[in-house]
Amino acid sequence: MQVYKGSIVTVSELNTQLKNIIDNFPYYYVVGEISNFKKDVTGHWYFSLKDEQSQISCKMWRGVNNSVKFEPQNGMQVIVKGKLSIYVPYGNYSLIIYEMEKYGLGVLYEQFERLKAKLAAEGLFDKSRKRELPKHPKRIGIVTSKYSAALRDMIKVASKRYPIIELVVSNAKVQGEGAKESIAEAIDLLNKFENIDLIIVGRGGGSTEDLWAFNEEIVARAIAASKVPVISAVGHETDYTISDFVADMRAPTPSAAMEIALPDYRALLEEIKKKLKVISNQVKYLIEFRFGSHNYFINSHRFKIPEKVLLNNINIFEKNIRNLNYSLENIISKNFMKIKSLEISKLELNYQNRLNKFLKLFQNIINYDKNFENLQNETKQVVQQIYQKLVLEEEKLKFKVQSLKTIENNLNNNLESIINNYSKRIEILNQKIDKFNKDNILAMGYTIIRKDNKVVVSSKQLNLGDSVDVEFYDGNKEMTVK
Repeated sequence: MQVYKGSIVTVSELNTQLKNIIDNFPYYYVVGEISNFKKDVTGHWYFSLKDEQSQISCKMWRGVNNSVKFEPQNGMQVIVKGKLSIYVPYGNYSLIIYEMEKYGLGVLYEQFERLKAKLAAEGLFDKSRKRELPKHPKRIGIVTSKYSAALRDMIKVASKRYPIIELVVSNAKVQGEGAKESIAEAIDLLNKFENIDLIIVGRGGGSTEDLWAFNEEIVARAIAASKVPVISAVGHETDYTISDFVADMRAPTPSAAMEIALPDYRALLEEIKKKLKVISNQVKYLIEFRFGSHNYFINSHRFKIPEKVLLNNINIFEKNIRNLNYSLENIISKNFMKIKSLEISKLELNYQNRLNKFLKLFQNIINYDKNFENLQNETKQVVQQIYQKLVLEEEKLKFKVQSLKTIENNLNNNLESIINNYSKRIEILNQKIDKFNKDNILAMGYTIIRKDNKVVVSSKQLNLGDSVDVEFYDGNKEMTVK
């Protein structure tokens, strides 16, 4: 083989030339699956990106990786922005990453839009399908995970807002494999349950992937097929899912859904008090008006000397009686009170008959007053029942608070134990580090030889007559190589 002097380069020169070329390459956007992910103690990330046929080594420096909004994991599909680089001492090249995002959100968005258009075309989003929510539900079904914070929040709102409500929880898996089938089955189960007035379907916040089960067709159709109204309450206020469009109403959060579903018992009690006050005022007004009219009539000149009236003008008296009867009926009609009208014929113009009629009218008023008193007693009983249930719920809440305190104490104890264990491990590591301390090594009889302020690691670095500095545990000595 003929060798030309001008074509000979060292390995270092070759790698350096390659580095200069690669450094001028543009940024690349690369899609692949993360493997061999390692988070170094320095904060740097080291991993590989691979597909079915190849892979490439990647690095993402500390500080740069702070911009990544998720925790990378092996097997995760990502899209990265990076530049190629070569490490000259070893000749290894890798992709230096500057940006990283999850890959696949675009695909999910397309699926979302396709299903949304399909269901809209079928009329599942039409306003005409939306049903009114019951004003005073007795039993509400909830589809969510029975271990979730969302369920605890809804129970808390219900206990404060309407403590006599009955909640039926249909446990469902709300994310991951099998979640869509679990949610649909839970909705169907509540529809078979007796006397469910309303269903709330939802969960707390999360990533797009976490909430995706509520974008599945099987869940949308289960909501659409529900026999009772459904409130969709998925994620936070900014999260929208297919379930929100199909449901009879959308709530921004699970807690808000329970507030929408239930009236405030305090407002109901206030409304009852106002209505009772109105009824009371009407009755008082009617009694006062009736007694005033009757007293005026009884004390009138005509009532005191009826013989004179009868002898002078019996027709005028009959006319006055008819006018009085008409006036009473008119007053009764205007005040919305159902009292039998007073009827007086020509044969009932004696004093005793008229007195009996007035007594009968007065008795009707007394009877109405008794009815009102019964209404008050019934109202008191209802209020007492509500109060008793509130007291019972308060006791339940106290028990739950005590349970939470017990859990908190257990967590604190466990945390303290963990901290103690890690403190011991750190102490052991410090002891190991001290063994490799330079002073400790020198104390064992080792020395450090320096030539021209550089540490000598090989005998080949020394020649006869060289002057060297030798560092001992207790000081330094200048020596000459012989």
